[in-house]
Amino acid sequence: MSKSGKKNFIFVAIIIILIGYIVFDKTSSKSADTAMDQNVTSDTVLQEENASSGEIKEEVVVKPKETEKSSLEICAEEKEKETESKGAKYTKGSALVSFLPDVTFDEAEKIVTNLKYSIENSKSAEDRFDDGQKWFVVNVPSGDEFEAICKLETLEEVKYAGINWVIEFGNE
Repeated sequence: MSKSGKKNFIFVAIIIILIGYIVFDKTSSKSADTAMDQNVTSDTVLQEENASSGEIKEEVVVKPKETEKSSLEICAEEKEKETESKGAKYTKGSALVSFLPDVTFDEAEKIVTNLKYSIENSKSAEDRFDDGQKWFVVNVPSGDEFEAICKLETLEEVKYAGINWVIEFGNE
């Protein structure tokens, strides 16, 4: 091969390497951009240096993006921490709720069912409600007691919403 042939060969090889580098670089940045678009973050971690070529290999580590908590989640967490700090015992899967004096049982029942909860012992709750005791126990999904309380507390017809306390008398 002549000198000019070697120069052309080297020139073409360098061009091919540059094109490969540019294509590879665009591909890796596109995947990082795609990861960002999908509510994830990426960190580039330098893994090792190749002793023979001096190249540094890198790996893109994709991890979920932290999402902010909703006000409902924050409220529920605060209520749960407060209850735990008191060492309070409560009935799982239920909450106590009382309503303002001008709220009828039918209105209260509609509020509860719209939230996809139910009234425990509905008939006796209705009798008490009609006698002026504007409260009852609401059945909620077990584990969602504090979330249910937070939802109920925001309603203008609700006077009080809280856990269904377990009260123990004596340890005998």
